[in-house]
Amino acid sequence: MQAPAWFALYAPKGVPQDIITKLGAAVQKAAANPASRATFERLSYTVVANSPDDFKKVFQEETVKTGQFIKENNIKVEQ
Repeated sequence: MQAPAWFALYAPKGVPQDIITKLGAAVQKAAANPASRATFERLSYTVVANSPDDFKKVFQEETVKTGQFIKENNIKVEQ
């Protein structure tokens, strides 16, 4: 299983959609900044600044994929 590391910006449930849209636009603007991109790329990160809706889809897909892997491999939490 491949499990790439990624970073995301989250907001609490119930935040108005216009605020989510503004935050998403700000993140995309920052990620498009050449100096920001160069810094991340120097650290071997690939910059993907997708929309909040696109990220939600990616997050849901990764959650399903990881859940399936855990179930198929009978992975349990040890206490």
